Amino acid sequence: IGVFCEISVFILVDMLLLFRKRILEGRMTGERQVVFWVLAAGVLAVYFPYLTDYFYLGADTHYHLLRIEGLADTLRQGGTFPVRVHGYTNYGHGSLIPLFYSDFFLYIPALLRLVGFPLMTAYKMFIFVIIAANGVIAYLSFQRCAGDSRAALFGSIVHLFSPFFMLNLYQRGAVGEGAAMAFMPLVCCGMFLLLTEEESVSYRRHKWWVVAGISAILHCHLLSVETAALFMGIVCAVFWKKTFRKHTFVQLAESVIIVLAVNCWYWLPMLRMMAVDSYHLWDSYNTGISERGLLLSDALELLPERQSEPTLLGAGMLAAVLAYPFLILSQKGTLSRCGSAKETDSARGRGMEYGCMTAWALTVLALWMSTRYFPWDMLGKIPLIRSFVMSLQFPARFMIPGSAACALFAVFFYLRLRRMESGRYRIIISVLAVAVAGGAVYYGNSIAFDSSAVRLYTAENIGTQNVWNVNFMPLECDLSEFYYHQPTAGRGVEYGDYVKRGTTVTMYLENKTQEPAYLEIPLTGYKGYGISASAGDGGMPYITEDRGAHGDIRIAVPGNYSGRITVSYRGGVLFGAAEGISLLSVGGLLYMEMRSCGIRYRLH
Repeated sequence: IGVFCEISVFILVDMLLLFRKRILEGRMTGERQVVFWVLAAGVLAVYFPYLTDYFYLGADTHYHLLRIEGLADTLRQGGTFPVRVHGYTNYGHGSLIPLFYSDFFLYIPALLRLVGFPLMTAYKMFIFVIIAANGVIAYLSFQRCAGDSRAALFGSIVHLFSPFFMLNLYQRGAVGEGAAMAFMPLVCCGMFLLLTEEESVSYRRHKWWVVAGISAILHCHLLSVETAALFMGIVCAVFWKKTFRKHTFVQLAESVIIVLAVNCWYWLPMLRMMAVDSYHLWDSYNTGISERGLLLSDALELLPERQSEPTLLGAGMLAAVLAYPFLILSQKGTLSRCGSAKETDSARGRGMEYGCMTAWALTVLALWMSTRYFPWDMLGKIPLIRSFVMSLQFPARFMIPGSAACALFAVFFYLRLRRMESGRYRIIISVLAVAVAGGAVYYGNSIAFDSSAVRLYTAENIGTQNVWNVNFMPLECDLSEFYYHQPTAGRGVEYGDYVKRGTTVTMYLENKTQEPAYLEIPLTGYKGYGISASAGDGGMPYITEDRGAHGDIRIAVPGNYSGRITVSYRGGVLFGAAEGISLLSVGGLLYMEMRSCGIRYRLH
């Protein structure tokens, strides 16, 4: 830890010195300095509940803490990379959760655990990374859309101070959804640029915003990809003429292909395991979600606090959303009348106007879909979309893309207000900014001081909740019978030198009878486990198709066999092929990008 902290301090000091040097040399304008300090203050304000020596356990916090500890333990035990099975959980039987719920970004806190940081500290540092990423990514995305740093700063603060973002991080403890929200502005930016700009030399680069955003969200929270894809589909359908322009359609198609190819190592093994087995996960998805929707009073709550389900937008942006239709009626014309150089282009101005209207409409739609007044029960009866509707579980998840749409609306709303004569727009923007920031600070203060203080240093401090997620357990597993135990040997079978490291088991095995016998080992019988064994007189031991008691792996031992065996999770040929496709895709994309940069350099 000491070496890590020293290196981190040196890097921080070097960055501050570089920042100061750029200011002294005049390479950083006053406006950029304002952006830096405002974003830094915003990040610290959102992180305020964790600027303590304790933290608050949300509804799912323990779940993600055990994911982190399971990942760190698997790496510590020398497990395969990427990690597919956690051997730490379910009474040592293991869980397939990394394959269904990507651990890609959880390697950050897991590596901090391996360095030596306490579990609580590693988790809090990871939350800080998510919050900082939210502010930076939102600003860069919105600045590229609007070409105006002040409007982008206002939108990034709206997204950073989103009550739903803070709800996910703290009150719900839904780290995956909170991280997904941090990357959603990338998707908004890519879609805006692809649908509003005309074909040019740089047009084909717009798809990388979408590729980066969807790929990151895929490894944060799979269901958030579904909600984002639905909203993208709605936008493409509304602006179908733009969508089916040749250059636009090609870039959208390339985005889909690149996302699938680069992330093949994750989604293809997941689909494979979904096809070969059944899990308790599907039982939990068969329950309705209408009753889980928010009431109108919850969705429109003005001042969020820890004791209640906070508002989805906050008082400031709720007022802006409600005022926008009246502003349209009172101001005729498009954003092309705005003062900045980039906005004087009429085509770009019309694009911003359509972008503002679309973002506003998506925000309102997300609010409606998050409530119980949306016809979820009726949609759930349609066979083609039933599985999608049931898998969402909580309608409020539509506010993940909805919050990003609201922030993009804030960017264009700022530009529209700036058309007002005199300085009235500054007053309105100031009031909205104070309302947005004030609500976030009040909510953060409520979390910090109205919550029960918890201090965790290792996973054992969490308690004895060992079977912590039944969703990813095979249906054959009887969860009521789970317990720590040694291998269960059949008649005539003896074993010795038994060693279990994570999901890898080694032992000496002997069958003293002439008939085949069986041995059950304490590993969940997922498809993909393999066995290595020394040859015996009666053949080689193998893993049977039928599982043992409460879903354990069952090994058939030939008669008169004796030798050492090793059982470990391998996944299969398909897993290796998927990883190879992803590696080749990334390598090919890097080569083409370097080649393109070389061509541009020679032309220049």
